Amino acid sequence: MLSRISILLLPLFFGLTNLQNHSIQTHIAVNKYDTVREPKMKLEETTVPDMIVLTIRDTAKTTNDIGPRLGADYGEIGAFMNKTGIAMANAPMAWYHTIGEPFIFSAGVAVNKEPAEKPTGRIELTKIPGGKAIVVRFWGPYELTAKAYLLITDWLKKNNKQADGAPYDIYVSDPSGKDPYDVQTDIYQKIR
Repeated sequence: MLSRISILLLPLFFGLTNLQNHSIQTHIAVNKYDTVREPKMKLEETTVPDMIVLTIRDTAKTTNDIGPRLGADYGEIGAFMNKTGIAMANAPMAWYHTIGEPFIFSAGVAVNKEPAEKPTGRIELTKIPGGKAIVVRFWGPYELTAKAYLLITDWLKKNNKQADGAPYDIYVSDPSGKDPYDVQTDIYQKIR
């Protein structure tokens, strides 16, 4: 489940070309967690491929509602994938669009090909062009992912780069029954 701090910070970066302006707000929120065990983070430069992604835009009244909503959305996308015979190309993803309640987000699953049947209902087909990116490989509680976004902000400033579109999370490992510090989330930010 994603925390209020993570959810409040993630949207600050969406659609912005200058993430440095938000570094102070991020740092203030991150300092709230200085007394807990630090997450493990590794920032890498990478190239992301073109992706075909099935998405559902959804809302959650509170931060406690986000996890269950994401789960339901991934289930709905999975049912459509089974019906159309397409497969996952990566772990589940998410974008966060707002910073307050109600929270607006998009759940997504990258797929191996375009479905022969056009998505219906809440499911949309999105094509995301590939390109240069940075990724923070993050092991820790979702409540601390703001530290990964701060790392992205600092890297962009230090390397004189700009964000190219909204960042997104890929939930590499299932958090069910695991120590949160063993759960991996990769946070991607395309760059220019």
